[in-house]
Amino acid sequence: MLSIREISERAGVSISTVSRALDPCLSWKVRASTRSRILSICDEHNFRPRVTGRSFVTGKTFKVGFISGEVAKDLSSPLCAQLLASLAEALQARNYSLTILPYTGMRNSDSLRQLLMSDVADGYILGVAMLDAQTRDILVSSGRLVIALDLRQNQVQDDFSSLVLEYLPAYRQIWQSLPVSWHQEVLFIGAESASTDYKLAKMRQAAASCGVAEDEIAVQLLKFQTMDFTLNFRYAFIYGEEHWRTLAKYRLLWCASDLTAIGLADALSRRGLRIGTDICLLGQDNIESLYGQGYQPQLTTVDPMMQDAGIQTAELMLQHLANPQHSNKPRRIELQSRIVFRDSLPEKLLNTNTSGGNQ
Repeated sequence: MLSIREISERAGVSISTVSRALDPCLSWKVRASTRSRILSICDEHNFRPRVTGRSFVTGKTFKVGFISGEVAKDLSSPLCAQLLASLAEALQARNYSLTILPYTGMRNSDSLRQLLMSDVADGYILGVAMLDAQTRDILVSSGRLVIALDLRQNQVQDDFSSLVLEYLPAYRQIWQSLPVSWHQEVLFIGAESASTDYKLAKMRQAAASCGVAEDEIAVQLLKFQTMDFTLNFRYAFIYGEEHWRTLAKYRLLWCASDLTAIGLADALSRRGLRIGTDICLLGQDNIESLYGQGYQPQLTTVDPMMQDAGIQTAELMLQHLANPQHSNKPRRIELQSRIVFRDSLPEKLLNTNTSGGNQ
């Protein structure tokens, strides 16, 4: 492997220029064409800077901390898995690593503040719900770099940069596309949880904007024995086996998650119902993009774009780290979910000439 001196000689620049080009916090000072030439030489010879050396010189950890209040639940979630995978990959491409920081003191704001004020990482990513007023004030006064993920409550954050996930446009598009005759034959079904409540509220809001009254929408909330995401399929299957006759009365089962939809689809198929013909199902999460399209029939779903969320969160963090003088200027990034049509709700059954169209 080449030394940094040999790289500078091949690139025709000084050692300090190579050092700046390889430093995520200083690379913006190097001309793009020069930086590209240096990186090409590094890639060709598999050169990677030593993070420990850079940390000693710069006083930085070159780590970004992802604070999780419920590690087991977060890591078992298909959504969180997509987010963390793309976030880690985007950071690694710029020589930063992602560190999972468990936070078990959910009722102890002091422990969270101590974690954020430590030198474990150069910046932190956490859910907006973890920022109480006192913690927010301390972080603002200290200048600590924080990005808030607002994936559910859609609360505006004026103090920190934030990434917001918006379901409403996709939900509205679905209602606009449904034949009017289906409006009273839609059942929203999902496990009792804050996430399900949020999606139900957004679904009702979208329905109202399309002239569908709230009392026209049937709702069934399932009381699962555990909120382990991997078991949602099993519990949904059991419910489908026991209540398939009731479910068969509806034209569309609007499920709060893909795993719930897959479990119900399996149970209904075993009772002879043709998914996508006799009854349609809509999932949410697009886990087939994560695990491959191995389920039959393939599931129409609302894709929350978690891979894009991870990439954009990483880019936002890296921009703040590279330009510390701008880190006190919060930015808000809004991602809109999209519909992915597959077999369980064929696009051909819907009104394709509605305003907004179908994706």
